[in-house]
Amino acid sequence: MKHNLAERSRERIDVASFRAADELESRIASATAALEEQNDHLHQKAEELRRAAALAADLLARVSAERMRFRFLAETSALLSASLDYETTLASLSRVLVPTLADGCGIFLANESSTIRCVATAHADPAKEPILQKLASGFCKDTSDPENLLAQVMREKRPIVVRGPMIEHGAHACMEDPEAVRLFQLLTVRWVIAFPFVSRDRVLGGIVLYGTNSTRECEDLDRVLVQEIANRAAIAVDNAMLYQEAQRAISARENLMAIVSHDMRNSLSLVLMSAALLDGSLGFEEPRVHMKQRVDMIRKGLGQMRRLIEDLLDFASLEGGHLSLLRREHDVASIVSEAVEAFQLTANAKNIRLECRVMGGPCDVYCDRDRILQVIANVMGNAMKFTPSGGTVTVLARVGGDDIEFSVADTGCGIPKEELPRVFEAYFRSSRPKNGGTGLGLFIAKGVVESHGGHMWVESRPGVGTTFYFSLPRFVMLSDDEDATVESSSSHLVA
Repeated sequence: MKHNLAERSRERIDVASFRAADELESRIASATAALEEQNDHLHQKAEELRRAAALAADLLARVSAERMRFRFLAETSALLSASLDYETTLASLSRVLVPTLADGCGIFLANESSTIRCVATAHADPAKEPILQKLASGFCKDTSDPENLLAQVMREKRPIVVRGPMIEHGAHACMEDPEAVRLFQLLTVRWVIAFPFVSRDRVLGGIVLYGTNSTRECEDLDRVLVQEIANRAAIAVDNAMLYQEAQRAISARENLMAIVSHDMRNSLSLVLMSAALLDGSLGFEEPRVHMKQRVDMIRKGLGQMRRLIEDLLDFASLEGGHLSLLRREHDVASIVSEAVEAFQLTANAKNIRLECRVMGGPCDVYCDRDRILQVIANVMGNAMKFTPSGGTVTVLARVGGDDIEFSVADTGCGIPKEELPRVFEAYFRSSRPKNGGTGLGLFIAKGVVESHGGHMWVESRPGVGTTFYFSLPRFVMLSDDEDATVESSSSHLVA
């Protein structure tokens, strides 16, 4: 009996033990699952924290880079606005761009004569800068050259990248000197990027950046930043040019007023003196020849004042774009002969030979006769002034096609080469001896010709002579109800 009770007790204990073990194992499994789930959650949170840290670091790097970018742009802008001497400013700019953005830099400006000139170069290695200057000289060609990288950038108004084999091809294209090409190869240029200077939709020049360092890649260059710097540099250059132009205009106007005041005072003094002499001779018997001389002096002085006033009025009309023209058909030969006849006495007094010819047969031209005579007179006046005794002044008209070409050639001292581009500028006075006047004659002549739809230009060789040319269209189509009196367009006055 006791044995059976003991057996039953052991059985109950074993069952309880098994149940306790199962429960413990279940709890352990649950705890393990909970730990694994918590561990996964912690891993997930850790990954999220790592990603957040990476994003924060990237954002911090971008903010830092943007801050440096804005600081660099602000410093560059301050440099560009520091002076109105744009060539000095651009030279300083090249030193800022190198080596910060590139290993080499060239800055170029376009001239009115469709050529490019280098105003600044810089290289990270000063010893290589002379080589870079030789390379820069290759870009200083006519902008119509299709092989000129900078000219292409200026035409298309967009940055252009050159790298690899195209660089050496460009070197041979830009530099005809084999030695210059060899020196260029010493730079080990890996890429070139050219950016245009654009202000008010006008291309003023460009920046060329060179990459020569193996650690500097073309893709690393902040092109948006460079283009923004180029745009600001263009505005700075444009403003400086406008300022210089305004200063020249102010100075020229001051000179003009001084000249006009002086000439008007002289002419008026001549008139007053002649009138006083004439008045003093009244009541006395004086030879008529003396009386006539004094009247002629009065007439001469008044004529000089009238010409000064007419020049000023014509200049104002041309500047305002409303020069009146009374056009009719006129014989070309009669215009030429009348112009020459007006200077015959002056030519005889100076022992200058006058010649006039019309080539191509009789012909009429539709023009304002008085205005065209004024053009020829302005040019002939200069020719007579600078032609020495024994020289020749030739007035020639050539008839051909739809245009008639007039020319006035002299055998005088010629115009210095550096002054040729400016001879038609208002107020410009040549440095040649015997040069007087207001500096408006040739400006007015060019304006009158262009108001007729024609073109005027000059050719000169110092010591040989000068020839002024202008062409006029033979016919002008007018509507049936259009008056023969027309107004010039201000667009014709671009020198």
